[in-house]
Amino acid sequence: MKKLSLLLLLVISCFVVSANDGAFYSNGNHLIPINDSVIRVQKEILTITRVDDTASGWGSTFLVNVYYEFFNPGEAKNVIVGFEAPSPDGHVSPDLNEMYKGDPYINGFQVIMNGKNIPWQLAHVPYRYQGDYQIDYKIYQEDYYKNGQVQDMTMEQYNASLDTIYEGDDRYAYLDWSGYMFYYVYHFDAHFEPGVNIIQHTYTTKGSALVMMDYMFDYILTAANRWANNGIDDFTLVLDLGDLTGVYYVIEGVDAEEWKEESGKVILRKKKFHPEGELSVGKQGEYYEYDDE
Repeated sequence: MKKLSLLLLLVISCFVVSANDGAFYSNGNHLIPINDSVIRVQKEILTITRVDDTASGWGSTFLVNVYYEFFNPGEAKNVIVGFEAPSPDGHVSPDLNEMYKGDPYINGFQVIMNGKNIPWQLAHVPYRYQGDYQIDYKIYQEDYYKNGQVQDMTMEQYNASLDTIYEGDDRYAYLDWSGYMFYYVYHFDAHFEPGVNIIQHTYTTKGSALVMMDYMFDYILTAANRWANNGIDDFTLVLDLGDLTGVYYVIEGVDAEEWKEESGKVILRKKKFHPEGELSVGKQGEYYEYDDE
């Protein structure tokens, strides 16, 4: 699958497996400023709680709760704030009509700013096509923020774009591998008063899955570097994963000794945090063994 992290690929290469079926459902993402901003992330408490997924048999569900304190050093201003989410792929097969309603594996998306519930909108943004069936799966802000607005690709435009890329049966073969060829941008208008502004952001998302893993979950932390202070002044991460046997959790640039286990939870605290990589969390399936050779 196109969205598995490099770390995860290195981890799973150590397992003896008989199949490689899997599914990318979604990941977590730091909020970003879409238009010009002088706003700083003064404080953030990111809490990720794993819940056993008894509905489908694949992986787990993750509740993401983020408490932000943003600091506006100037006069009151409006900023478009966004949340970027790649579309699902692998062994997931909602039809296009369902996919256009929003990421089917992100639920309960809510933003509360300074005590008020903030409405949000959804945009669909195509991946970049580089020719010869090569797709760039990175997310580029300039692809969707144009002329002072967030641009939304209609379903008709999406289908037309596929006709220019794929021919005949190639369309179905490549789509089976690539999944739907767009990502989501959830966005909302945020009014920042002078000084400290509090945003509480919550949602649930389904963890990704491979046959040799009980669950996997990635969270995009580097998006925090788009704010004015290029990071987070005071950052706390709380992982509430349940049984920690066979669990891995890692962020590039964060040393292993910085992680602490407290009351069954994993805690990371960082000052002046400028993320160099993303958070990857996963757990080895109990029926798979390491290959020592």
